[in-house]
Amino acid sequence: MRVEKQLKSIVNRAIFSFKTMIWISLALSVVGIICMFGISYGFYRPIIGFAVMSLFEVAAVVVAAIATNRMKQIKTDNELFENADSSLLSKFNKIIGSFSFLSFYAVFCAILLSVPLVIVYDHNRVESVLTIQSYVFGCLWAVVLILFLVYLTVKERYVAWVTDQPYMSKDADPKIKQNS
Repeated sequence: MRVEKQLKSIVNRAIFSFKTMIWISLALSVVGIICMFGISYGFYRPIIGFAVMSLFEVAAVVVAAIATNRMKQIKTDNELFENADSSLLSKFNKIIGSFSFLSFYAVFCAILLSVPLVIVYDHNRVESVLTIQSYVFGCLWAVVLILFLVYLTVKERYVAWVTDQPYMSKDADPKIKQNS
């Protein structure tokens, strides 16, 4: 009973710390994309905006990677996890997988949303930026489609990888996996 209480305390403290770091990572990512759009449309310097955004996105990735690594290390270094309740381990893994994916996916979204501003420009003007109307009606639908497809194809694989769980696609026949 005491061991379970101690383990729950460790898990709850680790989860709180992890979520805090992930929220910091998400905030860095959002600030980066705001800087990108602000510099691009405020000063007509999308390349500089992309560079500033990249710094924030790198910081967001570093914070998320540190947080995820700490959570994985808590799980592997603590002997109490060996005899832990499966529901507690499942909760722990679910939080690691979903929150760290959210953070890394936010960085990917920020970068992909900013790419059209960097690669599309007006050839007649030296300092130009894609108009908001052209961005929304010309590029945004394609970017959102790519983001949606990446989310659908990568999320479960990422969660399985980061939590060291076997990946089994929903389409796979369980009988085939068992016979292998």
